[in-house]
Amino acid sequence: MRRSVDSGEVILEFTRIGALVRVSAMHAPSLIEVVVQGPIAAGTEALERLALDKLAWRLRSIASTPHDGVRPPR
Repeated sequence: MRRSVDSGEVILEFTRIGALVRVSAMHAPSLIEVVVQGPIAAGTEALERLALDKLAWRLRSIASTPHDGVRPPR
């Protein structure tokens, strides 16, 4: 599934693991990825929103951190 964040395309992957769903969100231009997990009962929309919010936060934190062109550690 593909969605967009303000600064580019995002690829989402949903994986069921028992009673949980693992959602991976990757920002295509930067290859930054975040992962969230939640109960199946939370629903796809809520988990997607959580993953996109976490990705947006991660992108903001990287943008506000000075670095010398080296990708910051995870």
